[in-house]
Amino acid sequence: MDDAFFNYAPLWVHERCGAQIFPITDIARLYYLKDYLAKGYERVVWVDADVLVFDHAVFDIDVPSDYAFSREVMMGVDNSGRIQLSSPSLNNAVMFFRQGNPMLDFYCFAAEEIVRRTAPDRIERTALGPSFLRGLARSMPIARLNCIGLFTPVLIADLAKGSTRLFNDYCASFRYPMGAANLCHFTRHYAAEAERSMIDRTYDSAIRFLLSNPRIDGVRVM
Repeated sequence: MDDAFFNYAPLWVHERCGAQIFPITDIARLYYLKDYLAKGYERVVWVDADVLVFDHAVFDIDVPSDYAFSREVMMGVDNSGRIQLSSPSLNNAVMFFRQGNPMLDFYCFAAEEIVRRTAPDRIERTALGPSFLRGLARSMPIARLNCIGLFTPVLIADLAKGSTRLFNDYCASFRYPMGAANLCHFTRHYAAEAERSMIDRTYDSAIRFLLSNPRIDGVRVM
């Protein structure tokens, strides 16, 4: 779809969020999925535009559940320059819902309540996605898709150089075979205009490396 996608979010969400595109997107995608369930589809699947599937055999969303969200492990750098890996969590980059399961309606209701009851300037980028799902997972078990890695800029930059050093560290923490990469392209949104061409070249190199190396040292990359 083109930008008509954003029309799926109710007008009041646009008015409350203003230029904050991320919460609008999070709610629009839920209404988009609800619309297709209403048309009679048995299952609806959302995949972010910046998710790269490079091993279809491992990109498995046929899990024994009526809904699921993506497993998340995040690689970052601390103030001293050391690589840090987060504990496993969840995100909404890839998710699915089947007919009759209440999770999609609940998620939509909860997301709208957060927008209604949070001052617009305090709605964080991840408030309706990873932050909400992380909190929910502390209260109840959540079905997970374990085949999509979260490739943050530090990991992408290393892959762009043809290196698998950080990737190997990431695999050890992620603990599941990966068939796709959430490329975190939102970071480009925050970059200065002068930096974006360099970011684009880095992404291009990393993507070409991943697509040309489905297996590294005999181990399936994704």
